[in-house]
Amino acid sequence: MAKIIFEVPQSNENMEFVKKLASDIEEKYPGISRGILEKNVSEEKENPNIIRIGIGGKHNTLEEKQNAIDIIIDILEE
Repeated sequence: MAKIIFEVPQSNENMEFVKKLASDIEEKYPGISRGILEKNVSEEKENPNIIRIGIGGKHNTLEEKQNAIDIIIDILEE
C-alpha cells in the first residue's frame, strides 16, 4: 500500500484541517499515513496556505497509489 504524507508550510492557515484529515485517515486506516511534514517555505515563492499530498514512492504501483487516493476521498466524503 502506498503511504500518504501531507506537506504544508509552517504558517499554513489550513493546519487544523490537515491535522484532522491525517488523524481521521490514521484512525480508519492505521499505518497508511506518514503524518504531516511542516516545511519552511518562503511566501514569495509559494502560497503559504497550500497543502501538498505525497502519495507513495517509486516502488509503489499505480494501483497502490490509486488505492491511497481512494482512501483520501473516502475520508473527505465523511
